[in-house]
Amino acid sequence: MSGDKPLGSCRWGTGAVPCRAHVFWLKHERTGKTAPIDVEPTDRGNIEVNLEAGTYRIVPEPERAERRGSDSLFMNHWVTCPAAQSAYGARPSRQRAASAHDG
Repeated sequence: MSGDKPLGSCRWGTGAVPCRAHVFWLKHERTGKTAPIDVEPTDRGNIEVNLEAGTYRIVPEPERAERRGSDSLFMNHWVTCPAAQSAYGARPSRQRAASAHDG
């Protein structure tokens, strides 16, 4: 990534509920699948990010509990995106999420 943060914006939503939130577009460290990750850490988070590598990983629950309050865990943006929730209930399917990212 040559030191650049993989910052972008959510392109989900049209009409009355566009999102456009700032997100990190990161690849899962094992599968390589890209996902939008909220840029702000949260106590409800379950994702650890490595901005230098442009990757993320899901943190197992025991480790997550130990790290609460440390500002080191993030959330997948599909969980928090108001446009995705408005259009598809809780979150979009994988196919819809990929379509929104690929644009």
